[in-house]
Amino acid sequence: MTDEDRRPRTGREDGATDPGDASASGRPDDTAVGFTWGETEQLTWLRGPDGGYKRVDPGFLETLHAVAAGERSLADLSNEERTAFEHLRREGFLDDSGTVRRVPTPDGIRLGPRLAAFGAAFGLLTLYVAYRFTAGADVPTVATADVSVLWQMLASLPVFVGMALVHEAGHYLAARPYMDTRVEPTLLNGVFPAVVTKTNDAWRCPRSVRIWINLAGPFADALQCLALAGLSLFVWSGSALLAVVPVFEYFRILFAVNPLVRGDGYWMIVDWFGATNLYTRGKRDLKNREPTLRAAFALGSVAFTVVGAAAMAFFLARMIGLA
Repeated sequence: MTDEDRRPRTGREDGATDPGDASASGRPDDTAVGFTWGETEQLTWLRGPDGGYKRVDPGFLETLHAVAAGERSLADLSNEERTAFEHLRREGFLDDSGTVRRVPTPDGIRLGPRLAAFGAAFGLLTLYVAYRFTAGADVPTVATADVSVLWQMLASLPVFVGMALVHEAGHYLAARPYMDTRVEPTLLNGVFPAVVTKTNDAWRCPRSVRIWINLAGPFADALQCLALAGLSLFVWSGSALLAVVPVFEYFRILFAVNPLVRGDGYWMIVDWFGATNLYTRGKRDLKNREPTLRAAFALGSVAFTVVGAAAMAFFLARMIGLA
């Protein structure tokens, strides 16, 4: 419990408060109100029993505290406030426990050194990719490669799977000190297959933490690509496959940090600029033919999805000799 919360407390150590006996406040027992709440920077929110979050206006949160403390009754609320109150109760964000619980806000982190470290790693990887293209490293295809290279390509599939897991491990390890996380498969933009780390509790983290959690995956990618690039240059310089794996992964990092894909880059942009629901609002503006930056972003995201899906299909066709 922090000094920011100046409402009457009972001294309980679990972060919960009990407004006291309902009859003593003159409030009927059946209007007892309890909820779990928190605030992060300019956001105030409620948390439901299933772990979901609902953003609420700070003024209305004050009203909820007053009702829970018995300072106001439901009859004192305006029609709009009563409607919102009943809606939150139906969705499970308000209960009849009479206990108000605050979720503490974690401390922020220094984002600058982390951004600098990622920039340095990605810069070195860019130099490696430029060297490989300058040296004329070819991408083998099924139609042109000999049997040994084909076996190497097949053997590389677990490598790419392992690298994807390292990417998610970066997210997981960055998020684990702050919340419970889980990893599950999904389709980015409804098209691109991916494995993502679910971080629903990121709502209660400061912006710097949220950005770092999203950046940690591409940062882990850059580090493992640099390790493979070092092996390719100084240990197994004769392996064509080892030479091109970091190149493939380099473009996957670019894909991951691209804000037009609703992945790591998108969430970093949303958090950095506070553009909540950027894509959803952009689609709405686009549908209503409103010339806004959000609409331009949504249009760019749709265009990138179409072009990216076509490029992916062409690449696969080329790999099996059909293009």
